[in-house]
Amino acid sequence: MKNSKRTHKTVRFFMLTLFLSLPLILIGGDYSITDDPCARYIGESWRSGNLCPGSEITLLGNDTYRAEFESLIDGNHNTGMACEFANSNGIQIRFFGRVPWVNVIRIYHKGDCSFDLSVKDIYKKETQADFMMHETIGKDGMKISVYCCNDMRISAIVLTRDNSNANSKGDGTLEIFEVEAFFESADSDDGDEEVGVEYVQYYKHKPCGGSNIKGTKSDALDFRDKLYNKLGWTRKFTWSNYWAFEMDFNIHDDTRADDVDFAYFCGHGNNGKFIFSHMNMDCSMYYTECLNRWGDNDMEWIAVASCRTLRQTNSNQYWSGWYRCFAGLHVMLGWHTNMLDVNIGTRFGNQLAKKHRTIWTSWKNAARKSHYVNLWTHTRKIVAIAEEEVHMSDHIWGAGSVAADYPNNGNYHYRWHKFRGYKEMEPSLSVDPLLLSPVQASAEPEQIILVSDELLNFAKRSPMPHLLVNPTVVDPAYIENLAGLFCSNYNIFCDYDLTYDQDEAEYELFDGPHELEILEESGGWEYNQTAVYGMPVAAPPTLPNDSDAQDSAQAFWMSFGLLTPTAVLMDPECLETGVIESQTGNEFEDSTYYLNVNVQHIRTDYGYNILGPGANLEVVFGNNCELQSAYYGGWRDIYESGTFEPITLADALGYVAASGPEVTLTGMPMCDEFIVDNAELGYYEAPMDTFILELQPVWQVNGFCVYDEDTTAYQVLIPADYPIPHGIIQEPAQDTSIDCGEGLNVYGAATGGTPPYQYDWYSDMDGHLGSGQSYQVANLSCTGKEGASAMHTIILEVTDENSKNDWTTVNVRVIAPHICGDSNSDQNINVSDAVWIINYVFIGGDPPDPLESGDTNCDGSVNVSDAVWVINYVFIGGNAPCDTNGDEIPDC
Repeated sequence: MKNSKRTHKTVRFFMLTLFLSLPLILIGGDYSITDDPCARYIGESWRSGNLCPGSEITLLGNDTYRAEFESLIDGNHNTGMACEFANSNGIQIRFFGRVPWVNVIRIYHKGDCSFDLSVKDIYKKETQADFMMHETIGKDGMKISVYCCNDMRISAIVLTRDNSNANSKGDGTLEIFEVEAFFESADSDDGDEEVGVEYVQYYKHKPCGGSNIKGTKSDALDFRDKLYNKLGWTRKFTWSNYWAFEMDFNIHDDTRADDVDFAYFCGHGNNGKFIFSHMNMDCSMYYTECLNRWGDNDMEWIAVASCRTLRQTNSNQYWSGWYRCFAGLHVMLGWHTNMLDVNIGTRFGNQLAKKHRTIWTSWKNAARKSHYVNLWTHTRKIVAIAEEEVHMSDHIWGAGSVAADYPNNGNYHYRWHKFRGYKEMEPSLSVDPLLLSPVQASAEPEQIILVSDELLNFAKRSPMPHLLVNPTVVDPAYIENLAGLFCSNYNIFCDYDLTYDQDEAEYELFDGPHELEILEESGGWEYNQTAVYGMPVAAPPTLPNDSDAQDSAQAFWMSFGLLTPTAVLMDPECLETGVIESQTGNEFEDSTYYLNVNVQHIRTDYGYNILGPGANLEVVFGNNCELQSAYYGGWRDIYESGTFEPITLADALGYVAASGPEVTLTGMPMCDEFIVDNAELGYYEAPMDTFILELQPVWQVNGFCVYDEDTTAYQVLIPADYPIPHGIIQEPAQDTSIDCGEGLNVYGAATGGTPPYQYDWYSDMDGHLGSGQSYQVANLSCTGKEGASAMHTIILEVTDENSKNDWTTVNVRVIAPHICGDSNSDQNINVSDAVWIINYVFIGGDPPDPLESGDTNCDGSVNVSDAVWVINYVFIGGNAPCDTNGDEIPDC
């Protein structure tokens, strides 16, 4: 049951201090920046992320009323003002802030003079208020007029006299006593919006072993914190590495994943699963293990940032499989293809919480901002599956409308969005497999890099230029020029409202349904027509053909002077929607159609391919070639400053083999083998929300990831400008155990790279431990999940003189203080501890933690006799666990 939550705000800013307290004055092209009041709580329980935190008040009529207007916003319904409207004169109230709109207006008024209320809705531009919810008569003839509704985004209201009303007073007097405005949205099931995240960075553990992933921690935590900081959500749980359990998403989901509104996982994945680092019950979470579980308690949405979890092939219908887990869940988000080791979470959370965009549009935009197209792979594809089409328009709690729960009816709706590659289909291996050999002894025996000697010997390598960046100055002139180009070419942003977000360092221009976001760090920008881009359509649209779409894309970028002669034009790609019957995997007839068409360009310069989110150009067209969205990744202004000799391909691959994919810019999927097909030198341009002074030279290594007899194309980017160091942990040894409170000696070394080296030590549980080649760590945390012994991943990060770094890990177990016989670590000794031991001995259940707690008869092992000892103690008064002689003193 979804309850309507009203976060109420009466606008109460005094005119004298009004403009000093606002982040921006919303007049197109002329603005100033002061402290942002959105970050603090004001008044009675206002949530900073949900509300318009201020108002700009302008009287369009007699200016003498300006000083009196505060009586309308003082919160006192008994004091007001009389307004004399003449002709079209009126009172205008404009709302803005981090969320620059409200959706409910309440006006307390008296008098026979009726009035018109028109609104500026960012979707509808401007309309008369034919949406009045009701008008009631209160005490002493006070009238209360309420205007709404939930999906409106009102940025301004204008009150004018209704001259068509014969009952209006001749002098046009209207007594207004109070104007209230607030944002109203649906509330969560239990009244508390909660997010829970799990992530895995360190995968080098048997039997779940694989390559480490550097970026998952920041990905998951940034997503969690965006919802907390911007919307006030509760951070319900955060589990990582050893403590991220597959059972949290199935048999224990009622107290884990399904005990929050939004669950988020970040780590490795593969066909129909996402993968954990330790065998708690299982290494992977398959769709067969959550049948009819998700959403029957609390969860509305889940996002899985992992490779190929939502893959769909002719032989395997994984989308249909995951849908069978729905039991009240609204939407599941994931990837059909491989994704990069990049931070999608911070951008996803920002889109949801700050932009107030739908779940699907937020996922799509976040993927677009963090990924890129290339000349090797066929495509990258993100996927959303939903219970009903209406759920594709869900916002998160506190950010807009949310559809009701629906039962699983056997049918699900899907959408996918492709990031088009250059090739029409997946590439095929061009080298003779018999010529392949492993790249030196790998640090990760589960992942072997294979390459031909011919490629290593003859890969083209010559001096490369250092490509430095001329930073773009994003100032009023830059903004005015960009808005002017949109105005002259497309008749939008000729008049606009402007806001600035200091947290995100971005400007936003609003013109009705048109929104333009400009990143201060790079000058990159994104345009969206929010009323149509990503929104449901009643019938399949009429889309442009490939030739028309390409011509329109070329014309669009040329009108902004942004298309260089060397840009590579990609084939247009359509974005699809449809309905599938989950039991058979069959499409409903006439349910599958394309929503829009996107056309992308790849940047080339100085004779090299420049790849990365900052080098993307994308434009999206809808019905009848209507412009819906455009993305300018930055294409930073660059210049040459000297040359350098890049490292060899053999050295680049050797660094990856020795240290793992952590040294790459892209990461790598879970692979048994990575077969290198071809490679060339080029550059990487960072996302547009990142400040850089130089493009990163890279080896663009194209190949195939082989896993479980499944082969997919993948491109790896390896830094090519300087040698990469290799870190080694010499002490402690892998899987060391220490007692709680015992100190831990650490000692590291490094080879390769450019000395001198900086050594930094971390624990995935305790954070930064200290710096130095050798170090003694005191007081590592002793307990982990549910009181169990703490399993630490100790990380050594080595950074060399050129700021190249490597990190490596070992596992250290800190044995928690324990009660002998308390096998399940619940601080009690009862029959459940005997059951725990029996499950461990006979069916491979989790071991007692620590193992010593299960050795109740002190014979040095855990077996069925220990369970019998506990049963005798509990039921017939036998000796206490570990008290073998009955003297009430533990003997082991």
